[in-house]
Amino acid sequence: MLKSLSLCLILACSYATGLDLDADVNSHNKVVACYVAGWSAYRPNNGAFTVDNIDPMLCTHIIYAFAGLDNVTYSIKSLDSFLDTEEGGGRGQYKKVMNFKKKQPRLKVTIAIGGWNEGSGKYSDMAETPENRRLFINSVLAFIKKHGFDGLDMDWEYPGSRVGSRPVDRENFALLLKEMRTEFDKSGLILTAAIGAAPQTINRAYDVPAITQHLHYIHIMAYDYHGSWDFQIGHNAPLRLPVNSSTVDLELRLSVEDTITYLLKLGASPEKLVVGIPFYGRTFTLVDRNLRDIGSASNGTGFQGPYTREDGFLGYNEICKELTTKKEGNEWVEQWDDVAQVPYMYNGEKWVSFDNQRSVAIKARYAFNQGLGGLMVWAIDNDDFMPECSNVRYPLLRAINAELKAASIDSMKPGQAPVTPKSKDSNSDPNSGHDKKPGQTSDTTSSEDSDNDIEHGHNKSGQASGIKVFSLNLLLCVLTPVIFTFSILH
Repeated sequence: MLKSLSLCLILACSYATGLDLDADVNSHNKVVACYVAGWSAYRPNNGAFTVDNIDPMLCTHIIYAFAGLDNVTYSIKSLDSFLDTEEGGGRGQYKKVMNFKKKQPRLKVTIAIGGWNEGSGKYSDMAETPENRRLFINSVLAFIKKHGFDGLDMDWEYPGSRVGSRPVDRENFALLLKEMRTEFDKSGLILTAAIGAAPQTINRAYDVPAITQHLHYIHIMAYDYHGSWDFQIGHNAPLRLPVNSSTVDLELRLSVEDTITYLLKLGASPEKLVVGIPFYGRTFTLVDRNLRDIGSASNGTGFQGPYTREDGFLGYNEICKELTTKKEGNEWVEQWDDVAQVPYMYNGEKWVSFDNQRSVAIKARYAFNQGLGGLMVWAIDNDDFMPECSNVRYPLLRAINAELKAASIDSMKPGQAPVTPKSKDSNSDPNSGHDKKPGQTSDTTSSEDSDNDIEHGHNKSGQASGIKVFSLNLLLCVLTPVIFTFSILH
């Protein structure tokens, strides 16, 4: 009976959250790449995140961010050796995250190098000559061997852009990846890269056919489309723009769907594209608190949260806490944008664009329906990992896995033929960690049809069927111990 009661609790929790709590990376064949920001360990109070907080069953890949580049030796290095290693009595997060492979044997753990704060100039210097590239590649191979990582994620932000960059970076980046892939294949290592999502950045930075050939996966940073720097409010990561949008030039359209369309047009292989989902929101300060529509003026500044403490930025754990904390003067209004398929909220002159369980599930279904490789998240330390304001730990990460599971089941129904795009690279991730054959994906739909599947199929028919199942399970939960007790007494 205790087992029955435990099952009841699980089912009740599932019903309360609206999530399939049994869903994990073993429930589907898509990538769920989880970035972990190492410095999140230093956040205050309940915002502090160490690798001990990770649930390895919710990620196919864990990407530890960031390592840095020595601008003299062109070698990879830890940016915080006390936090990352055990040297000098350090906290040893590298080793701890690698230990999750014992619990989830198919898990792959890689190290990311770069990030915004690293700049672009020294990466441009490193990639400029064959000799410098060789120094870097040799150092990476030694670093990976020393710490046991399964590969590297290149996060150069961005070739051909920012101070110190060169126009030739686009070509040199492709050469760097080609040379790295040659060496990585000798040891079965994974090579990925995080790339910018704005078409203008893509044009300057990436030879898309070339990087597609050399990378196992391309992690698209499909966020930061808008922020306080725009001096007007806009969504951080809109799925799409209005059909009648005044912006008709594809190179100027800023949405997840437009980025994917553009990359595919340039020759990217769909099964290698991994769509980034932000577990954070962008904050704005309105010029006029009564003008809250997209495009309304903001004063160029945002506001920060108690954990992340970064102007213009709120982690989802900070956002959901604001929404669930009821107190005078904290009256947030949450709204949904039917076109962009994302939520936003406002309170006086404060305005926030973010993602929630509903929007990340819609993006997961979109990625599945388009035959893409999967999703990556920046970053799991911004999810409600405690949890503080949800009924379950990692509500956003669970929503992704639950939707991918549901999509996988739906694709196997009669009349739903799975998509199998032909890969341009037969060696697409030999160490994917989830036994996915190159090109193994979901059902095909037109863009318009997939929109209906995303919004209406998931949130209406899918939700209704889920309620029926949970209702029956809960009824069984109630009846099982009663019947059991009755049988004992009689």
